[in-house]
Amino acid sequence: MSGAVISYNSTALNPTNYIDQHHLSAVIPSTSLTNPSTGAITVVDPENLAATGSLTFSVIAAPAVATVSATETTVTVGQQSTITLTLNPYPVAVNATATLTFTPAPPITVSDPKVLFSNGQTTDTTVPPINPSTTAVVIPFTFQSGSTAGTITVTIHLTLAQGGQDITPANITPITVTVPASPPVVQSPTLTGSGQSLQITAVVLSSTRDMTEAQFHFTAAPGRSLKTTDITVPLTAVFQTWYGSTTSDQYGTSCTYTQPFTLDGDAADVGSVTITLVNSNGASEPATVQPTMGP
Repeated sequence: MSGAVISYNSTALNPTNYIDQHHLSAVIPSTSLTNPSTGAITVVDPENLAATGSLTFSVIAAPAVATVSATETTVTVGQQSTITLTLNPYPVAVNATATLTFTPAPPITVSDPKVLFSNGQTTDTTVPPINPSTTAVVIPFTFQSGSTAGTITVTIHLTLAQGGQDITPANITPITVTVPASPPVVQSPTLTGSGQSLQITAVVLSSTRDMTEAQFHFTAAPGRSLKTTDITVPLTAVFQTWYGSTTSDQYGTSCTYTQPFTLDGDAADVGSVTITLVNSNGASEPATVQPTMGP
């Protein structure tokens, strides 16, 4: 049997080493063992001497060792945060896939489509796969918290790049991040004026999907005076209509709020306006803006 050849799954293993008439040896290359499967070892003798029997064994995935952590477990609306996967050295290529879901805080029933990974999706997969390495690999999954109070849940799965077998260790459990209810947020306010008209526009977020009022404080321009410096505008009904419409669902709680004013005097009398919005959780940080005057 000095010319006999050992084969693995019908592929000859070269070289096959002759030890004696009862023993041969060969090495199965690691490239043949990268996918969980059942392998069959047989012996083929080109001199047609009898060679019977075979050996069947299973190739299984080695247990993965990994940890997952959150940068923080509570985030504010409009914030970016990160879930980090640390994978210990692994002998073959691996994919890590993170999936997030959002559950709004009661009594809110509308989800927030703006809770997304940095790729703009609710699923993020390492592409290309995590290649075999001799050191631990750290993979960040960054996401946006959206604008609605609720809970973000991130689940991570590890799979073999070849064959897709799930090798997620039992200690890798879903991570939950809370987006608490908070006062409104006022972003990018603008103030335009012309004649006896002023108009304030701002992007606003209200994590509770409600708004009760807007408070405006007017400051006179240098050398000018104002009869009225403080105005409160009720907003409950307006925002109930907006947040109750299906049109608003695609934006989370973000919207553009525009408030016009008709003045007794000239718009040039106004040096600045400070806007504070109030929802069921409290008052926003005041935002002050100076006017841009038109013709």
